[in-house]
Amino acid sequence: MSDKLSFHKCSQDEEGTVSTLASDMKTIVYAAADPRPGETVKAQIRKAWAALGFPSFWRVKAAWYGEAGCWSGEAVRDFQMRDLIRRRKEEAARAQATELGALFAVAAERLREIDPDFHSQQIAQHERAACALGALDRPRTEAA
Repeated sequence: MSDKLSFHKCSQDEEGTVSTLASDMKTIVYAAADPRPGETVKAQIRKAWAALGFPSFWRVKAAWYGEAGCWSGEAVRDFQMRDLIRRRKEEAARAQATELGALFAVAAERLREIDPDFHSQQIAQHERAACALGALDRPRTEAA
């Protein structure tokens, strides 16, 4: 029996369902891939591979297809740590984006205090940026 067939068989129980370990690893890889409509599976796997810090490519591919049931504890811990690092980086990036959005909102407000008519274009640009970064729900409109 080839290694690939034995690996696949090991990832499934008697009923042919994927093991919990394989399912957990698949969930990690799917989350790291952040799939978008229109992306090929190959592109998604490569995106997950990069997001997880370039572990062994065959492990990412095996996890994607639910064939990770026979991994060693060390390999599983490595994957879980890579996922934790990825999630922390994403959280830090979201926090920085929100902070930057708040700075744009403050800048827009200060320009509005100085001269809203003269700075109207800059105010609108700053408010759109703040909205895009999650600091404002929607751009404010100047009351007439």
